[in-house]
Amino acid sequence: MIRTEDKALLRDFARIAEQNDIPYVVVGAAGRLLVFDWQYDFGSEHTTTDWDIGVQISSWEVFERFKRALTGGINPAFTEDPVAHRLNHITGVPIDIIPFGGLERAGGIIVWPQDERQMVVLGFREVQLNAVKIDIGEGVFVPVATPPGLAILKIFAFHDRHLSDDLRDLFFILDNYDRAGNEERIFNELTDLFLSKKLEYEFSGAYLLGMDVGRLVNPETLTRLLQIISPLLDPFSTGLAPLIRIIGDERQEENERRRIAKKFEAFRAGAKAFRKDNR
Repeated sequence: MIRTEDKALLRDFARIAEQNDIPYVVVGAAGRLLVFDWQYDFGSEHTTTDWDIGVQISSWEVFERFKRALTGGINPAFTEDPVAHRLNHITGVPIDIIPFGGLERAGGIIVWPQDERQMVVLGFREVQLNAVKIDIGEGVFVPVATPPGLAILKIFAFHDRHLSDDLRDLFFILDNYDRAGNEERIFNELTDLFLSKKLEYEFSGAYLLGMDVGRLVNPETLTRLLQIISPLLDPFSTGLAPLIRIIGDERQEENERRRIAKKFEAFRAGAKAFRKDNR
């Protein structure tokens, strides 16, 4: 569960963000632990030693002013790091601050003024607006991305960084969404699809996640998101390699590839169905 030093970091960040009227949302691996793994007791081996927090900022000047608020004062809670978007808490735990909002360029891209490095922050605004409040003690509640919100950000992060960990995080949510408190919703919302044999129960969680993602983002963002995952619908895509756990048995590997691809296909179908029904 959440460590004492992590609670201290979040309390200090929440206090300073509130003082400076900065909306924010906890994302990344730590966000997944808070709202998914720990909440539904999946018993995964997933851990994290740092925190990713998106902050809604109107300009780079406001971003720098907020960083000074975090690192200023007689006994600052955070200290600077050579990495522009990273700070270190007094407990030694690092935090990455990801700005989004008024400083974005076309396509949801931000460009760091220090080195012209680009980062895609598509979806952050929708995710922040739909965050859930998590009680970390002492009367402090922090906004954390929902599982659908985390899935959105992981898709764009995978496209931006091409890291296998981003794809694995995405698929863990996709593969376990049916067990994340959604059993009753699956039967209430998807029974007609089961009866018409348009959807197998094994893929119902992925379909429901697609519907929930469709609820969060605008049509343009959803179109880009589905374009990114489209290669993963091919069971023989090389992009699925990080998700394959069976090695040495060609038949079992093929079955696993088909199962994974069908999960992504169900996710896409759910997202497209929601958008079609609500346009």
